[in-house]
Amino acid sequence: MAHDDTPQGEWFEAIPAWSPAQRRTARWCGIAFGALIAAVPLLRLVAPAPAATPAPLPAFTTDEVLSGEWMDQFDRHLKETSWLTVVLRSTHDEVLRRVGWPRSGGLLGEFGYETPDGERFAPSQFAELMARSFIVPVPGEVGVQLPRPRLRIAPNQSFFLCYRDNDQLRRDWFDQHGRVPVRLEGNGLRERPEVTTVPKPAGQQRVLCVGDSMTFGWGVPEELGWVRLLEDDLRTDRGDVRTVNCGAAGTNCVDEYAAGLLHRFAALGPDAVVVGLCLNDLVPSSGLSVIAPAGETSFAEALQGKPKRSALDLDPAVDWVDLLLKLPQGEGEAAFLYRDDQPFADMWSQGGPQRDLRAIQAFCKARSIPMLVVLWPFLQGLGEGRTYPFERLHQLVAADCEAAGIPFVDVLPALRGTPQEDLWVSPADMHPNPRAHRLAAGRIAAALRAAWRR
Repeated sequence: MAHDDTPQGEWFEAIPAWSPAQRRTARWCGIAFGALIAAVPLLRLVAPAPAATPAPLPAFTTDEVLSGEWMDQFDRHLKETSWLTVVLRSTHDEVLRRVGWPRSGGLLGEFGYETPDGERFAPSQFAELMARSFIVPVPGEVGVQLPRPRLRIAPNQSFFLCYRDNDQLRRDWFDQHGRVPVRLEGNGLRERPEVTTVPKPAGQQRVLCVGDSMTFGWGVPEELGWVRLLEDDLRTDRGDVRTVNCGAAGTNCVDEYAAGLLHRFAALGPDAVVVGLCLNDLVPSSGLSVIAPAGETSFAEALQGKPKRSALDLDPAVDWVDLLLKLPQGEGEAAFLYRDDQPFADMWSQGGPQRDLRAIQAFCKARSIPMLVVLWPFLQGLGEGRTYPFERLHQLVAADCEAAGIPFVDVLPALRGTPQEDLWVSPADMHPNPRAHRLAAGRIAAALRAAWRR
């Protein structure tokens, strides 16, 4: 069965309704919980005040990082931080074990890497992947300072992203072994070598698409990602148009997109530039989402036998955008939410992305070519009956682009009506799947045509 035919919310079906005994227990628990809530004001009078500043994050050695020992230290450290930093802790796999399909040994759809000769590696085998030069440092350009050190999958590689459990997931874009092929050309781009030649062929128009894994097309075949779908759409009326996928999986900061464009990709001769952003480029997050402390269920819902809410269904009464924008630097660094590869200075609250978008705008103006900013939402809070909690952040980005005269398109309206589970590559990989890319591509193509006409 194709993925689009999979029943919506199927992953909740494995959670049974409560038995009469469980309901009686829930009633007594509710009474006890109500008494505890009533006692909270008294407890606050006698509870010690929290420390004004959380303890600094422990320093991790290279060996600790490569061996995974840093995770134990990090988990202990999180207990000393505020509730918000615990909510936003970047332990994505641990979080996702509370959502998605229940299964022993992990989530459905966990991924790994497979070489062309059939050898497989888990993402956790980081040291071995580096030793084999599968993962390498991003090289600097002569005379150019990189925004920060960064690793990448080495150029001139062909490999597979391998997903478990496709017999249950039924992802029709995976091959029979649950794999997605990935091919990187000599510049490290997931692109056809013939569209990255220098100089470009006479009469060819190139649309450079810069961004992160959403642009790269993580978890989907390259021909089903929005970058290639944009090319297919534009070629219907604009002649020899080629999109060039300059997306880099693992990047989190807009200054890296600007640096790549100005110092690497400009040589490809762009006729237009599309900048793909996701909210995790702008605010601290739990990877591709923001999670609640727990998937709470109200007492009334418990009595009705309703299942525990997903940790991705955030409380609509909380201003999550305000919390994310105001997370203090010290607290965020202590919780490892602001890091060397995603520093506080490059968050939206500090004006970093705004400055970088204007640098890209200046590049495009100097060449008299159009620019378009594309904003992807977090794939949570989507679908009927759900509340998307980050809309104000979308509005802030749209207003800033309008003030700067930068064409902007928001992908959220195209995805809002679709259940989030039907937009993920898998429960263990919340990148957009081909359905999400297809829904977004039409809006992006229309917006780029409008930018070309300006």
